[in-house]
Amino acid sequence: MATKYSEVRNKVVAELLSMSSPDIDEEGILDQTEAVLGELIQDRNNVTPNIKMLVGMIYRYYQPSPSSRAHIDPVAWVAQAAGEDETRPHLTHCYSTGKILAATDCHTLHILKTDAFKPGYYDPKTMAFLFRSREELNFPDVEAVLFKEGGDKVLHTMSVTLDDFEEISEYGAELDTPYGIRRVQVRYLRQAFAGSTDMELTYNEDELGMLQLTRELRTVCLMPVRRGD
Repeated sequence: MATKYSEVRNKVVAELLSMSSPDIDEEGILDQTEAVLGELIQDRNNVTPNIKMLVGMIYRYYQPSPSSRAHIDPVAWVAQAAGEDETRPHLTHCYSTGKILAATDCHTLHILKTDAFKPGYYDPKTMAFLFRSREELNFPDVEAVLFKEGGDKVLHTMSVTLDDFEEISEYGAELDTPYGIRRVQVRYLRQAFAGSTDMELTYNEDELGMLQLTRELRTVCLMPVRRGD
Protein backbone atom coordinates (compact mmCIF):
# COMPACT_ATOMS: atom_id res chain seq x y z
CA MET A 1 0.00 0.00 0.00
CA ALA A 2 2.90 2.40 0.71
CA THR A 3 3.98 2.31 -2.91
CA LYS A 4 0.49 2.97 -4.16
CA TYR A 5 0.07 5.85 -1.72
CA SER A 6 3.33 7.36 -2.91
CA GLU A 7 2.29 7.08 -6.55
CA VAL A 8 -1.05 8.70 -5.85
CA ARG A 9 0.57 11.43 -3.77
CA ASN A 10 3.02 12.26 -6.56
CA LYS A 11 0.22 12.33 -9.12
CA VAL A 12 -1.79 14.70 -6.93
CA VAL A 13 1.25 16.94 -6.46
CA ALA A 14 1.65 17.18 -10.24
CA GLU A 15 -2.04 18.01 -10.66
CA LEU A 16 -1.95 20.64 -7.94
CA LEU A 17 1.16 22.21 -9.42
CA SER A 18 -0.59 22.53 -12.76
CA MET A 19 -3.41 24.50 -11.10
CA SER A 20 -1.46 26.60 -8.63
CA SER A 21 0.15 30.00 -8.94
CA PRO A 22 3.84 30.08 -9.95
CA ASP A 23 4.97 31.28 -6.50
CA ILE A 24 3.98 27.96 -4.88
CA ASP A 25 6.81 25.45 -5.23
CA GLU A 26 6.62 21.67 -5.25
CA GLU A 27 7.67 21.38 -1.61
CA GLY A 28 4.79 23.62 -0.56
CA ILE A 29 2.33 21.66 -2.65
CA LEU A 30 3.66 18.41 -1.18
CA ASP A 31 3.14 19.72 2.37
CA GLN A 32 -0.38 20.85 1.44
CA THR A 33 -1.22 17.47 -0.07
CA GLU A 34 0.04 15.56 2.95
CA ALA A 35 -1.91 17.83 5.28
CA VAL A 36 -5.12 17.46 3.29
CA LEU A 37 -4.81 13.68 3.12
CA GLY A 38 -4.19 13.58 6.86
CA GLU A 39 -7.21 15.80 7.52
CA LEU A 40 -9.37 13.61 5.32
CA ILE A 41 -8.37 10.46 7.16
CA GLN A 42 -8.88 12.00 10.60
CA ASP A 43 -12.29 13.53 10.08
CA ARG A 44 -14.46 12.18 7.28
CA ASN A 45 -17.49 14.06 8.58
CA ASN A 46 -15.91 17.45 7.97
CA VAL A 47 -14.77 17.37 4.35
CA THR A 48 -14.04 20.75 2.76
CA PRO A 49 -14.54 21.48 -0.96
CA ASN A 50 -10.76 21.43 -1.53
CA ILE A 51 -10.53 17.98 0.03
CA LYS A 52 -13.32 16.82 -2.27
CA MET A 53 -11.37 18.13 -5.26
CA LEU A 54 -8.31 16.20 -4.06
CA VAL A 55 -10.32 13.03 -3.61
CA GLY A 56 -11.58 13.50 -7.16
CA MET A 57 -8.02 13.68 -8.46
CA ILE A 58 -7.08 10.49 -6.61
CA TYR A 59 -10.18 8.76 -7.92
CA ARG A 60 -9.38 9.81 -11.49
CA TYR A 61 -5.91 8.32 -11.07
CA TYR A 62 -7.39 4.86 -10.59
CA GLN A 63 -10.61 5.21 -12.62
CA PRO A 64 -9.85 6.92 -15.95
CA SER A 65 -13.30 6.62 -17.51
CA PRO A 66 -15.24 9.92 -17.10
CA SER A 67 -18.66 8.34 -17.60
CA SER A 68 -18.12 5.67 -14.94
CA ARG A 69 -16.87 8.03 -12.23
CA ALA A 70 -19.05 11.10 -12.76
CA HIS A 71 -21.53 10.11 -10.04
CA ILE A 72 -18.71 10.41 -7.47
CA ASP A 73 -16.30 12.97 -8.88
CA PRO A 74 -17.82 16.45 -9.45
CA VAL A 75 -14.96 17.43 -11.77
CA ALA A 76 -15.58 14.39 -13.98
CA TRP A 77 -19.27 15.32 -13.92
CA VAL A 78 -18.38 18.68 -15.47
CA ALA A 79 -16.07 17.06 -18.04
CA GLN A 80 -18.91 14.86 -19.32
CA ALA A 81 -20.52 17.88 -20.93
CA ALA A 82 -17.49 18.83 -23.04
CA GLY A 83 -18.11 18.64 -26.78
CA GLU A 84 -16.33 16.38 -29.24
CA ASP A 85 -16.82 18.41 -32.42
CA GLU A 86 -13.31 19.47 -33.45
CA THR A 87 -14.76 22.15 -35.74
CA ARG A 88 -15.85 23.93 -32.53
CA PRO A 89 -12.63 23.68 -30.49
CA HIS A 90 -13.76 26.18 -27.84
CA LEU A 91 -16.37 23.61 -26.74
CA THR A 92 -14.03 20.61 -26.50
CA HIS A 93 -12.42 21.75 -23.23
CA CYS A 94 -13.37 22.43 -19.64
CA TYR A 95 -13.10 26.10 -18.76
CA SER A 96 -12.47 27.78 -15.41
CA THR A 97 -13.08 31.40 -14.48
CA GLY A 98 -11.39 30.90 -11.11
CA LYS A 99 -14.80 30.75 -9.45
CA ILE A 100 -16.55 28.08 -11.54
CA LEU A 101 -15.56 25.15 -13.72
CA ALA A 102 -17.75 24.56 -16.78
CA ALA A 103 -18.10 22.50 -19.94
CA THR A 104 -20.66 22.45 -22.74
CA ASP A 105 -21.42 20.99 -26.14
CA CYS A 106 -24.23 23.56 -26.71
CA HIS A 107 -26.91 20.99 -25.85
CA THR A 108 -26.04 20.73 -22.16
CA LEU A 109 -23.95 22.94 -19.88
CA HIS A 110 -22.47 21.65 -16.59
CA ILE A 111 -21.25 24.19 -14.02
CA LEU A 112 -19.47 23.52 -10.74
CA LYS A 113 -18.78 26.28 -8.20
CA THR A 114 -15.12 25.83 -7.21
CA ASP A 115 -12.03 27.96 -6.84
CA ALA A 116 -9.70 24.96 -7.10
CA PHE A 117 -8.80 25.68 -10.75
CA LYS A 118 -6.98 28.76 -11.99
CA PRO A 119 -8.62 30.56 -14.96
CA GLY A 120 -8.11 28.89 -18.31
CA TYR A 121 -8.79 25.81 -20.41
CA TYR A 122 -8.38 22.20 -19.25
CA ASP A 123 -8.23 18.81 -20.94
CA PRO A 124 -11.57 17.12 -20.05
CA LYS A 125 -9.97 13.66 -19.96
CA THR A 126 -7.01 14.40 -17.68
CA MET A 127 -7.95 17.85 -16.32
CA ALA A 128 -4.41 18.99 -17.10
CA PHE A 129 -4.12 22.76 -17.51
CA LEU A 130 -3.71 23.66 -21.19
CA PHE A 131 -3.62 27.45 -21.52
CA ARG A 132 -5.23 30.56 -20.08
CA SER A 133 -6.67 31.85 -23.35
CA ARG A 134 -6.31 31.82 -27.11
CA GLU A 135 -7.52 34.36 -29.63
CA GLU A 136 -9.44 31.75 -31.64
CA LEU A 137 -11.21 30.32 -28.58
CA ASN A 138 -14.12 32.03 -26.90
CA PHE A 139 -15.91 29.98 -24.27
CA PRO A 140 -19.58 30.97 -23.80
CA ASP A 141 -20.38 33.52 -21.11
CA VAL A 142 -21.79 31.21 -18.45
CA GLU A 143 -23.27 33.99 -16.32
CA ALA A 144 -25.20 35.29 -19.32
CA VAL A 145 -26.75 31.84 -19.89
CA LEU A 146 -28.09 31.32 -16.36
CA PHE A 147 -31.57 32.45 -15.41
CA LYS A 148 -31.78 35.65 -13.36
CA GLU A 149 -34.62 36.97 -11.25
CA GLY A 150 -36.09 40.17 -12.57
CA GLY A 151 -35.56 39.25 -16.22
CA ASP A 152 -38.06 39.76 -19.00
CA LYS A 153 -39.71 36.35 -18.41
CA VAL A 154 -41.41 34.96 -15.30
CA LEU A 155 -39.46 32.09 -13.76
CA HIS A 156 -40.90 29.05 -12.00
CA THR A 157 -39.16 26.57 -9.72
CA MET A 158 -39.99 23.08 -8.53
CA SER A 159 -38.13 20.14 -7.00
CA VAL A 160 -37.77 17.20 -9.38
CA THR A 161 -36.27 13.71 -9.38
CA LEU A 162 -35.15 11.65 -12.33
CA ASP A 163 -38.31 9.54 -11.93
CA ASP A 164 -40.45 12.62 -12.58
CA PHE A 165 -39.31 12.52 -16.21
CA GLU A 166 -41.08 9.92 -18.34
CA GLU A 167 -38.85 8.25 -20.91
CA ILE A 168 -40.94 8.20 -24.08
CA SER A 169 -38.23 6.70 -26.27
CA GLU A 170 -34.63 5.57 -26.15
CA TYR A 171 -33.57 9.17 -26.66
CA GLY A 172 -36.29 11.41 -25.24
CA ALA A 173 -37.93 12.09 -21.86
CA GLU A 174 -40.83 14.35 -20.87
CA LEU A 175 -41.68 16.32 -17.75
CA ASP A 176 -45.25 17.48 -17.15
CA THR A 177 -45.15 20.99 -15.63
CA PRO A 178 -48.03 23.39 -14.82
CA TYR A 179 -46.99 25.30 -17.96
CA GLY A 180 -46.81 22.44 -20.42
CA ILE A 181 -44.67 19.44 -21.33
CA ARG A 182 -40.89 19.85 -21.37
CA ARG A 183 -38.84 17.41 -23.45
CA VAL A 184 -35.13 16.68 -23.09
CA GLN A 185 -32.64 14.09 -24.29
CA VAL A 186 -32.37 11.11 -21.94
CA ARG A 187 -28.57 10.96 -22.08
CA TYR A 188 -28.16 14.56 -20.96
CA LEU A 189 -30.83 14.16 -18.29
CA ARG A 190 -29.11 11.14 -16.74
CA GLN A 191 -25.77 12.95 -16.77
CA ALA A 192 -27.37 15.94 -15.05
CA PHE A 193 -28.69 13.83 -12.17
CA ALA A 194 -25.52 11.75 -11.70
CA GLY A 195 -25.01 11.48 -7.94
CA SER A 196 -28.19 13.48 -7.12
CA THR A 197 -31.55 12.15 -5.98
CA ASP A 198 -33.37 15.43 -6.56
CA MET A 199 -32.61 18.84 -8.06
CA GLU A 200 -34.28 22.24 -8.18
CA LEU A 201 -35.70 22.96 -11.61
CA THR A 202 -35.99 26.53 -12.87
CA TYR A 203 -37.85 27.26 -16.11
CA ASN A 204 -39.98 29.87 -17.84
CA GLU A 205 -43.26 29.55 -19.70
CA ASP A 206 -41.61 29.17 -23.10
CA GLU A 207 -42.27 25.57 -24.19
CA LEU A 208 -38.88 25.46 -25.91
CA GLY A 209 -37.07 27.41 -23.22
CA MET A 210 -34.02 26.22 -21.33
CA LEU A 211 -34.31 24.01 -18.24
CA GLN A 212 -31.95 24.85 -15.38
CA LEU A 213 -31.27 22.17 -12.73
CA THR A 214 -29.40 23.00 -9.54
CA ARG A 215 -28.19 21.08 -6.50
CA GLU A 216 -25.65 22.47 -4.04
CA LEU A 217 -22.54 23.47 -6.05
CA ARG A 218 -23.76 22.00 -9.36
CA THR A 219 -25.89 23.62 -12.05
CA VAL A 220 -27.02 22.16 -15.38
CA CYS A 221 -28.59 23.99 -18.30
CA LEU A 222 -30.47 21.68 -20.67
CA MET A 223 -31.72 22.71 -24.07
CA PRO A 224 -35.13 21.17 -24.82
CA VAL A 225 -36.12 19.14 -27.85
CA ARG A 226 -39.24 19.37 -29.95
CA ARG A 227 -41.81 16.60 -29.96
CA GLY A 228 -40.63 13.88 -32.33
CA ASP A 229 -36.93 14.90 -32.17
